[in-house]
Amino acid sequence: MKGARRPVIIDADPGLGFPWADVDDNLAVALALAHEELDVRLISVVAGNTPAPEGAASISETVAKLDRSVPVALGAQKPLVKPFVSGRELLAERVKGQAGENRPESARNPPALPEHLPSALSAQIELLESSRERPDMVCLGPLTNLATLARERPDLLLRLGSVVIMGGAIDHPGNVTPAAEFNIWIDPEAAGIVFAAPVPKILVALDVTTSVEIAQAEVENALCGGSPAAQYLVEGVRSWTGIWRSARGAASFVPHDPVALSYLIDPTLFESEPMRVVVDRDTGRTCGEREPSSDLQVARRIDAARFKRLFLAALSRIAGAGSADEARD
Repeated sequence: MKGARRPVIIDADPGLGFPWADVDDNLAVALALAHEELDVRLISVVAGNTPAPEGAASISETVAKLDRSVPVALGAQKPLVKPFVSGRELLAERVKGQAGENRPESARNPPALPEHLPSALSAQIELLESSRERPDMVCLGPLTNLATLARERPDLLLRLGSVVIMGGAIDHPGNVTPAAEFNIWIDPEAAGIVFAAPVPKILVALDVTTSVEIAQAEVENALCGGSPAAQYLVEGVRSWTGIWRSARGAASFVPHDPVALSYLIDPTLFESEPMRVVVDRDTGRTCGEREPSSDLQVARRIDAARFKRLFLAALSRIAGAGSADEARD
């Protein structure tokens, strides 16, 4: 007999459907929606990979393409202190090429922003005040929205079960500077607030996410059924891996956000340890040291093979692409 569904808030910076924009937030949402034990109550969007309105348009389209209904809320459109520079802009500068190359067809006519979206802060407050359960929150982008909630309604943090964070680099090089990971670098003030917040936290940093790589062919094989939803995801992944093929010769990508999201589905995939993590507000660097009493668990290792089976089976299931069963050890 199945247990009660676990309520979840996803806070993300999606980009599928826009040129030069990472697709892994959208894939993480697909992973969550594919698992019946998770009840996604809200998707709040933050400025990061793309400007927040584009992110809201992107994830609204993804949810519709997957034939699901989840409220979407529009969050912070800039960091707490720093000027906003999108990940898309940084990538386009880093990977030279024509802006029209290697992008899905939908990017030629980007998804439109739905009308009358609530603010992320008001939607999160309403959900947490009315919920009889303690939802878990998964933060897949910069931490501006959660830091804003912590500032405005610190009492509501006690109504969260846990916060899973994709961000940071402890012993691994950064991906936006040699020292800093993008989500933390873009709003280090917000990260500092969240890391100090009195709520159980799980940090899934580059140290773990970069140990997993998914090939375009693996995604296409999982989505081989050819449904409209499957084709939508294939086009998005093909666009993203196309950028990296031109940059480094490999048609693959690192699924940072799905890796972090998978902690809620199967925490036994991970080995972790309690740590105190400090953010350098000037550089966005995250420094960690073991501290047994810390309420922050840092993932240190993942069973990559098991994760890939879970992830690819979920894509096939949510897109109605096939009948592949999830392999289990």
